Amino acid sequence: MRRLGSATALIALGLSALSFGACASQSETPDNLAAIDAIRGHHTHQEVTVEGTVEQVLRNSTSATGRHERFVLDLHTGSGDEQLILVAHNIDIAPEVPLQPGDDVIVRGDLEIDPQGPVIHWTHHDPSGRNPPGFIKVHGQTYE
Repeated sequence: MRRLGSATALIALGLSALSFGACASQSETPDNLAAIDAIRGHHTHQEVTVEGTVEQVLRNSTSATGRHERFVLDLHTGSGDEQLILVAHNIDIAPEVPLQPGDDVIVRGDLEIDPQGPVIHWTHHDPSGRNPPGFIKVHGQTYE
């Protein structure tokens, strides 16, 4: 009986690991069309992972939530639909990302629909643990 219990526990552990791995890989897979649909539907505070080209690097900004590195990301869908999104990366929480116009990046964070347009925030870990961790990947390096 004890052996069967151990074997069952190992199988359950293995299935849990596979399930967790599948969830983790899905969250890191860019889905530009889902992000564009969220923007068109004005669905704010939605977790997105997108891939695009840095269109423009803006000056850092400072607000009550900290200093933010900002850049404009051009999402490509392959269907002719393109969307510009502002990315605001808190450099008081995460390292600054060395970006240049033309860099291809993957960004994961919280999509917010501001009056001026779509913005992706929380592109880093949340020290309070309230928001899912985000990241920016560029040149094979992940910044979180």
